[in-house]
Amino acid sequence: MTTYRNIHGRSIQAVTTDPTGDVTEGQIWYNTDSDTFKTVLLNAGWSSGGNLLTGRQELLGTGTQTAALGSSGYSSPNSGIGVLTEEYNGTGWNVGGALNTGRFGGSGAGIQTATFIVGGATPPPGFPYTSQTEEYDGSSWTTGNNMGTARISAGGFGTIPAGAIAGGRTPPNTTTSATEEYDGTNWTAGGALNNVMRSNGSGGTQTAGISFGGRGDPAPSAYLTNTEEYDGTSWTNSNSMSAARAAGARAGTQTSAMFSGGEGPPSDAKKDSVEQYDGTSWTTTTSLPIATTTAGGDGASNTASLAFGGNTPAANRVTTTLEFNQSINTITAAAFSSGGTPVTSPYFGTVGSGGQSSGLKMGDSARSGSTEEYNGSTWSEQNNMSTGRHTGMGAGTQTASFYAGGVSNPSLTYLTEVENYDGSSWTTAPGALPASVAGGGACGTQTAGLIYGGLLTAPFYRQTSTTNEYDGTNITSGGSLNTARRGGQSAGTQTAGLYVSGNNSGGSSTTTNVEEYNGTSWSEVNNIPSAVNFGGFGPLGTQTSAFQFGGVGGSTATTSYDGTNFSSNPSLSTSRTEGAGAATGPGPSFFVFGGTPPGATEEFNVATETVTASTLTSS
Repeated sequence: MTTYRNIHGRSIQAVTTDPTGDVTEGQIWYNTDSDTFKTVLLNAGWSSGGNLLTGRQELLGTGTQTAALGSSGYSSPNSGIGVLTEEYNGTGWNVGGALNTGRFGGSGAGIQTATFIVGGATPPPGFPYTSQTEEYDGSSWTTGNNMGTARISAGGFGTIPAGAIAGGRTPPNTTTSATEEYDGTNWTAGGALNNVMRSNGSGGTQTAGISFGGRGDPAPSAYLTNTEEYDGTSWTNSNSMSAARAAGARAGTQTSAMFSGGEGPPSDAKKDSVEQYDGTSWTTTTSLPIATTTAGGDGASNTASLAFGGNTPAANRVTTTLEFNQSINTITAAAFSSGGTPVTSPYFGTVGSGGQSSGLKMGDSARSGSTEEYNGSTWSEQNNMSTGRHTGMGAGTQTASFYAGGVSNPSLTYLTEVENYDGSSWTTAPGALPASVAGGGACGTQTAGLIYGGLLTAPFYRQTSTTNEYDGTNITSGGSLNTARRGGQSAGTQTAGLYVSGNNSGGSSTTTNVEEYNGTSWSEVNNIPSAVNFGGFGPLGTQTSAFQFGGVGGSTATTSYDGTNFSSNPSLSTSRTEGAGAATGPGPSFFVFGGTPPGATEEFNVATETVTASTLTSS
């Protein structure tokens, strides 16, 4: 007789607490506390990832869910035919190497460090189709040999050096069934599809490919449900999709494919439906949170895929990134959640220090010297600073912080004074800044701090490049910034500091410059993709694990820095300018508060995966 042990290799275990790891689908155990038999089942669903830096449609998506590439595309305004490449690390996007030829509707396949793109429509006049091939090596694109026939919106699959494209639209306006194969150097004709297709989904390898959905002739209404499989020589018809559609986000292989969103009848409507293919038949699964078409997408299988960008029913080219997972785990995406409300509204001009569960608010827009401590859920008012001020520079921990410079009452006087906080009260330090300054950056600790940049008042208002080191008592000079500025975002320590973006001249002018400090001098490193002025104030991480948020005009965007590149992060719930925040060390443990308009506290929570047990019943 077959037993549970014969099937699973183990007997039914009796436990007092449901297991959280080393559990397989269908495994059964008995929970003695609840007197129930339990098991785990597959969960399927979409969660949000970091937004694209630039919203686009008809972009090429390649790679996997944790190492994807979004290349080219069509952005707004209409002249935005893209050369942009963005790389996804499983959390957010950063800028990669630019294409040599801007295009949208290009086809291709590969991984993040070895992708090819071919065809597409190029910039006006006329949006001519191209046959040009380019290859990406993880940092830059190189032009290769042209394919035989220029086309747009074909299905691409395979790798370098064994790729292929099938279908598409050729000049002047004809949908084709032609397949071309790529050996990493040259293109040659392959077996023709049984049906003409364009904007079709695709996946797999050059010798085990798949094409599905799309549009046929006559245009514009001939949406398809067809599925075809390729063996490296010829195409064979397989079972059809449930719903006719084209231009969805594709993913997977010949035996594990996925088509998400797209457009179809009636009247070219945008879709949110999703179908999975198991090598034989299609099954409808969890829908996309938003209806979209011409989004980029890819993934290793139909259980771990990615959809990003695209065009919504409101004709918006979105930056949204969505991850699909099908597993026994319940996945909670990284996101911000609401925290406690400060006792006094911080508005603007406040500085944060400490960490998410032991934070400190220093100063406020009223220049009252307000000080509050945060325990991860509530704020409590503490003794005020000796001199009320705002827009100073501060860093440290909840029990040992410093605050330097800033603007005081009643006559908006710029200050040189430095004060120390011991977890209870403030004392004025013997040493002072060499010049009155406000709005710069600070990082480090109370006994090893760094203060840099800002706005000087004499002999006239101007940005400064001055760096000062603080030992808890005295100020000494350090190496100057390469670009004088104020309103940037700071992170790090006295020997490994970071200053990101900021205002480098009068008015609203901002810089994308990023500089790192080694304890002696500053050096310029990779720029932040978009300039930010008066975003988050406070030491927001370390030199190799920092983040930025907000900025002039109000923004919900957040960006993380890994010591080399910037990547998009989940967005804040509330946009803000001149907000404050703090992070004490490596890793995404930070909180933000204040700003203009007055912003509530938000805490960043990392993505989690947990096993969810289901109780077995007799019904």
